[in-house]
Amino acid sequence: MLFRSIFPTRDDDILFLDSFREELGRHFILAMPERAALKACLSKWETYLWAREAGLATPKSWLIEGEQDLHRIVEDLTYPCVLKPVAATYWRKAGNWKIVGGRKAIGVSSQDELMAEYTAIARADRRVVLQEMVPGGDDCLTIAACYLDRDSNWVAGFTASKLVQAPEGFGTG
Repeated sequence: MLFRSIFPTRDDDILFLDSFREELGRHFILAMPERAALKACLSKWETYLWAREAGLATPKSWLIEGEQDLHRIVEDLTYPCVLKPVAATYWRKAGNWKIVGGRKAIGVSSQDELMAEYTAIARADRRVVLQEMVPGGDDCLTIAACYLDRDSNWVAGFTASKLVQAPEGFGTG
């Protein structure tokens, strides 16, 4: 039997394939991790925790599950900072994309702006990741992607630099 590989490239594609993993697995090789690892990788909060545990330099981040969390950490914040969905797919569900203004992430410059933005996006999802802003322009963003086989051996990879993204600062490159 000839198997073809499927290499999903977007979070929504990965979740779709995962929901039909058993059926598709009979006919295709799905180039994606097992379900538990997959769900953790799609979570910005889990990724942050893993990076910290591995000793990697990471921007300060907080999991916000309600307005009370914002009030608890407000003294620790520096501005600008950025609000992000815990998982990108949360903001893209149903009418949420309109509620969040079609934004993948939201830069905030003050406490008042943070509270106003959170109040607005909490109608889509109360859970967000708040993160200190890493300085640098869009041209400072680098992407590293790799593919490992089932035994975790390096098969292929690439790096890329974003030259521009739209909208500027938090868009698609």
